[in-house]
Amino acid sequence: MKNRIKKYISELLQRKVLMASMGYTVGNLILKGVVFLSIPIFTRLMSPRDFGLYSIFISYESILCLFVGFCFHSSIKAANIEFQGQIEKYTSSIYLAVAQISLFFILVIVVCHKYISIYAHFDFLLQLLILVQSAATAILLIYNNKISLSYNYKKYLLISSFYGIGSIILSFILILTIFQKEPYVGRIVGTVVPSILISIYVLIEQFRSARPHYNRDYWKFGVMYCLPIIPHGFSQVILAQYGRIMIQNMVGSTQTGLYSFAFTIAMIPQIVATSLDTAWEPWFFERFRDKDYKIIENRATQYTALFSFFTLVLCSLAPEIIHIMAPRVYMDAVYIVIPAIIGVYFTFLYYLPACIEYYTKKTIYIAVGTVLSGVINIGLSYIFIKKWGYIAVAYAGALTYIANFIFHYIIAYRISKVVPYNIKQISVHVILTLFGSILINIYLDSLLMRFLIVFFFLTLLIFVYIASHKDLK
Repeated sequence: MKNRIKKYISELLQRKVLMASMGYTVGNLILKGVVFLSIPIFTRLMSPRDFGLYSIFISYESILCLFVGFCFHSSIKAANIEFQGQIEKYTSSIYLAVAQISLFFILVIVVCHKYISIYAHFDFLLQLLILVQSAATAILLIYNNKISLSYNYKKYLLISSFYGIGSIILSFILILTIFQKEPYVGRIVGTVVPSILISIYVLIEQFRSARPHYNRDYWKFGVMYCLPIIPHGFSQVILAQYGRIMIQNMVGSTQTGLYSFAFTIAMIPQIVATSLDTAWEPWFFERFRDKDYKIIENRATQYTALFSFFTLVLCSLAPEIIHIMAPRVYMDAVYIVIPAIIGVYFTFLYYLPACIEYYTKKTIYIAVGTVLSGVINIGLSYIFIKKWGYIAVAYAGALTYIANFIFHYIIAYRISKVVPYNIKQISVHVILTLFGSILINIYLDSLLMRFLIVFFFLTLLIFVYIASHKDLK
């Protein structure tokens, strides 16, 4: 009887986890889809310069959030185990730490805002809004990680939907009314206000559960757990955002807008890659645990072949997608989109060795690889922009993601006795995708040539797939 009850409870828990996982995945796809579909609206309300200034605001917010929030959100699950039954108290105490860090940065801005504006090109008020948005994001990240402990995906989706849809609607209204002359400010304010409202709601709810107070053990645990994560997080942000900041400072806001817009088109493969990885990783863990290496090898070969084809098709349609998503003033972004998509392609490939790193729990190597990639990105971006202009920064980013994939593949070989991937077949897919994207980039003005190139490389990919395919038993 007891065994039946345990089995029933276990099945219920598994079902709950599965439902939560599906809820998070589907919800994220819908929300990202809504944001993506709003791009044609804002590109017609904002000039490339305004689009660039808003993207720079987001870049600085992403960087500052790492330090204001101190990556405390990543400690929630571990703290739930370390301090059993005390997660509400821990969360409230951590929020107090975030508040103190925020006060410190407010003082820095008050004292140094004139010097900051020389580099960041934002006045005192916008600097404060960057800080407010950073603090709000940190609060929401902690909250989302806490409610994920109880698999409360409905509340997560409700809050995320309010923020995502609310910021779009409010920004639209503000740009058309109060901020017609400075649309980027309307977009910024429209983003910050919903964040503030949600953060206030979250803090009130949290402090009702447990009053905030300083707890030395909580803070020590949070700091010691999160401190090693910050370099990895910072390097990830540098990989994603540094190109925009460098273009802003060395070229101008208009070029930053074109560059940023091109990378919003690259959201398409990024969303697909992230969603696929959500399903791939747990499947890989099960198969790797059971030593089904041949099955993993065959599936990985098919997996990369399909994504390679998808990448080539997307590259071939890049000019048409830009034409739909934005007016003609944004068309120069077409020269940036393809290297941006290739960068995402290698991010997808990076997930393959990263699965081994996560499975073996050697996550320190993930940080090492990402930090090295971040350093390479800074160096290449500076050299390329000096020599070939702002468009070359996208190529520096693509080369960096290639290096990141290579780093992690080497690391996977070092830390695991078995790497169940057919590197020869995957290399063929990569080479075909790279050559195909280069040819597409050359013939951007000819839709017919681009389709012929895709057809030719699709034929080659199918041939390679058939040659490598083996029936799974």
